[in-house]
Amino acid sequence: MHALRLAAAVRVRLAQLMTTHRCPEPGCPTSIRIRFTSAEEAQRLRKLAEDHSRHQSLDSK
Repeated sequence: MHALRLAAAVRVRLAQLMTTHRCPEPGCPTSIRIRFTSAEEAQRLRKLAEDHSRHQSLDSK
């Protein structure tokens, strides 16, 4: 029982460390989940997710 609580606590903590960036375009399914990245890489990925023109051709694949 203790192991299950510990495993659940670890999963919750890892989820807290994760950030998800989504495209603001209505109906666009693009989202990028990041964790354990540098600030520069996090910013690059955020900009990619938020700029629909940079990933719109990927959505149809």
